[in-house]
Amino acid sequence: VSGSNYNSLTMLSGTGNDASSGASVRSMKEVRLRIQNITAGPNEYWNGTNWTTESSTYVVTLGSGTWQYVFNNNDWTSNQQYDLFSITVDSAGNVQDTPTGVRVRVDKDAPTAQVLQPSATGYHNAAPVISGTGYDVSAANGSKIKYTYLRVKEIDLSGNTTKYWDFADTWVNGDTWTLLASTGTWLYSGPVPGYTGTNGGRYYVYSSSSVDNAGNYQTAISSIVIVYDTTLPVATVNLPYGSTSYYNAATLANVSGTASDTWPGIMNNIQVQV
Repeated sequence: VSGSNYNSLTMLSGTGNDASSGASVRSMKEVRLRIQNITAGPNEYWNGTNWTTESSTYVVTLGSGTWQYVFNNNDWTSNQQYDLFSITVDSAGNVQDTPTGVRVRVDKDAPTAQVLQPSATGYHNAAPVISGTGYDVSAANGSKIKYTYLRVKEIDLSGNTTKYWDFADTWVNGDTWTLLASTGTWLYSGPVPGYTGTNGGRYYVYSSSSVDNAGNYQTAISSIVIVYDTTLPVATVNLPYGSTSYYNAATLANVSGTASDTWPGIMNNIQVQV
């Protein structure tokens, strides 16, 4: 089909007939097929074995009303456009005046979608912004992204369970994705996942994936893992003792104490004010 995108194109087919009065399709002798790569510079033409720059090149296929031509998918160059023209020749040697054809794009490369926010620093104490990008390998000649998807997964280490945000109002057991923008940058603006904190240890995994207009699916899913931590750390002063004790310089050479955070939180720094 003209204007279509393909990640695999192994059969070319069409119809041909003799328009002479009273003639049947059996009077058609052959179909000459010209396969032209219009992206290559200079343009290239298929001769049945390899590509050549000779513009008069065509391959011959036979048919009675309909015709077919088998093509090895490996011989298509990905992210290229091709013009496919056919000309019929009848048994009397009459050649079709105006060729008929279609233009298609072959794209065998998978697209890529990435999560950019939340950042991969790991720890958050508020619901993060969720955004990212989606792009095709070749912006100029690729088939371009058709759909981009997002998944938010909760991993509860204490109960060894995994749940998925349903993008409505709850966590569910089944693997769940939501549809985002088709291409370029995207920002998730739907219902915010119900984060439950780190009690016992919960991780959140944000993943994105995509499919392009040729039907290529992203092979490696992009993911970012964070910890949602709202538990406050605790610091205490052990030395000096009490709030009314008196010391001189000789007996108070050091100030000490303890600091801790509930797992899986990690202490970032300790600040001391005198």
